[in-house]
Parts: sequence; structure tokens; C-alpha cells
Amino acid sequence: MLDAWPCQDSRRLICDDAQTAIGRVVGTDRNRRTKLVALRLNGYLRMAAGIGAAALAASTAFAQVATSLEQAELAGLNPQKRAEVEDRMKQGGQTVSEILTTILLNNIKLRHLGSEIVALDFGRGIAVVRTPHHQMRTVNFDTTTLEIRS
Repeated sequence: MLDAWPCQDSRRLICDDAQTAIGRVVGTDRNRRTKLVALRLNGYLRMAAGIGAAALAASTAFAQVATSLEQAELAGLNPQKRAEVEDRMKQGGQTVSEILTTILLNNIKLRHLGSEIVALDFGRGIAVVRTPHHQMRTVNFDTTTLEIRS
């Protein structure tokens, strides 16, 4: 046996004590790396959550601001219908045009059951609907109250 070699068995390159010591060092190094990666990921997740929250807040604020076309549509309504649309806008999630289309669709559905709006001209007060029998019909409506005329 070699005197300088710390292991009892000369055929082994590293003795058990040295393997244990090396394993502890490598394991400690791995734990440090894992902690660093976890901290980085945690930071990235926080940043992504912050960006997502900011984007959501911006989209909500953007959806509540009426465009010039929508402001013109609101100006053409009578005070009661305008108040109804503005109340629905405060709930968020829909634009002025979508709210007006929903109100108009509900009024048309009362007259023409099972129909769907194919085309809509708010300026002229005309909607084209498809009936359940696949026929096209024009429906006239009042642009200030959204009530069906024909």
C-alpha cells in the first residue's frame, strides 16, 4: 500500500470519506444553484403577474372610454336610453356599440322570434334580420329609443 493514499484499499481511487465529503460539496453547490434558479423564477413570476395586472387594468380602462363614433351614437339617444347605456358601460366588458346592438337585438327578438341580425345601420335606423326560415327581412327602428317601428 501507498502511505500517501488515505484509503485502505489501494485499488480504489477515492475512499468512502472522500466520496462523502465530495458529495456534500456537490450537493451544497446544487442546493445553492436550485435556490438561485427558484429566486429568479419567483422574480419572473412576480414581474409577469405585475405586467398581466397592468394590461388587464389598461384594457378595462380602454374599454370604458367611448370612441368618437360611440359618443355620436350616445348623443343621438334620448336621455333615458343614454342613461341605460351609460349604466351598462360602468359594469365594463362591453363597448357602446355592443350594448346598443344587444338592446336592439332584444327588441327585434320580441317581434321576430328566433331571428338574428345580419346587418345594422344605426344612422338610417334599419336592421336586416334572418328569420328561422332563412328569409331576410328589413326592420326599421327608432334611432333615439331603439324601439322597433315595423
